[in-house]
Amino acid sequence: MFAYSRLAPGNYHWRVRRSGASSKAEYKKARLSFIRDPLLLGKRKAGTLTNVVRDTGVETRIYFQSKVPALTFTWATAEKANGYRIRVYSEDNLEKPLVTRASAKPRLVLPAGKLKEGTYYWYQAALGADGNELSQSKMNKLALLFDNSAYLLRIDSPSPGQRPRSGEVELRGVAAPGSSLTANGRRIGIDADGRFGEMLSGVAPGGLVIFQLKKPGLGAIYFVRRMGR
Repeated sequence: MFAYSRLAPGNYHWRVRRSGASSKAEYKKARLSFIRDPLLLGKRKAGTLTNVVRDTGVETRIYFQSKVPALTFTWATAEKANGYRIRVYSEDNLEKPLVTRASAKPRLVLPAGKLKEGTYYWYQAALGADGNELSQSKMNKLALLFDNSAYLLRIDSPSPGQRPRSGEVELRGVAAPGSSLTANGRRIGIDADGRFGEMLSGVAPGGLVIFQLKKPGLGAIYFVRRMGR
């Protein structure tokens, strides 16, 4: 075993031969690459992303990876409207609205994570000065769908420098379809969409969480997260 910790990002080739072996003995050769995680370079939080949901009477589909981003509902201005009210229903309960919000303008923003993965129906109503409805839009359909197009491995947790709590960290993210994953030697379960989420124990402050991802044709790929102290 040989340990060296000063290699910069890049591509390397290495070879090894048993000590005392004949000079004619063949070396065992291998290649490795160190790259920076592209998801950490210029990474934007899901809360900074906004998707527009328009009042068209047809279905709007929005795909997400980490969590549902902020949603901006928009519709046409109604004549004589003193304000608007929007109602959002889960497809599992069309009797009681999941969200009821008022807006002075023909637009409304729901913050990131307010709605979860699933299918919803919504409409907006123009309100008069007395608060009564002047008109209603058609019922719109909104589908919030998980996108599993991660190329290799997206690690949402832990983040670099995150501190373990009582020796534990949460492992959460998305792995490429058809791959297998371990963390510090422990196998991590992946669902049909490539998502994983579980706790890893035995992680010390300042320690490492080493993910090993294996995918046919690519060999083993390692992702490293150093914990905070």
